[in-house]
Amino acid sequence: MAGKVVNGGRIAYIYTATNGTTPTVGATPVLTLSDQVSTNVAFDDSGNPVITIDSTASDETIYDFRRTYCTSTSVGGTPEDITYEDGATVLGASQTGTTLYIVIGGGTVQGGSSAGKKQVFHGFVAPNKSIGSWTQQGNTFNRPALTFSGIPSEGTVTIASTYFSSVMTTAATQTLNSTTKKLGDVFFG
Repeated sequence: MAGKVVNGGRIAYIYTATNGTTPTVGATPVLTLSDQVSTNVAFDDSGNPVITIDSTASDETIYDFRRTYCTSTSVGGTPEDITYEDGATVLGASQTGTTLYIVIGGGTVQGGSSAGKKQVFHGFVAPNKSIGSWTQQGNTFNRPALTFSGIPSEGTVTIASTYFSSVMTTAATQTLNSTTKKLGDVFFG
């Protein structure tokens, strides 16, 4: 019988990051989310993740994050990758915007070979300019949307297990690289 995940983990951590041949991830989250109503990790036809988090967190923290990481000067469309005639390549994702690293804690697997483990996504992302948008209506909490687009890793980075200790049953070191895990990774632990 295949395992099934019911509910989400209701936790996400967002860190500063740099991409390049030697990527880095900040030591402390710049935003911690724990009031998610829903989290959508969707992969497009090229495997690039688009993450949308619907949260009831609607205080200064969200808008301070928006002012710092989602301004029109820090976020833009991703320019095309360029290969020059001599073969040198410049990746468009590294040429614009803010690079962040996200860890999304998922729900616990019920049954199957991964029973009792938690599903987790992690990867490099760019915040969309629409972060913080909300709708107001009677007797309903505002739910500012947070949307991120995946950024391909240009190098290899090892992420310490401490980044996952609060979102996993058994935390383990993870890697992102420019080949098999360049668009983030889903893992269980």
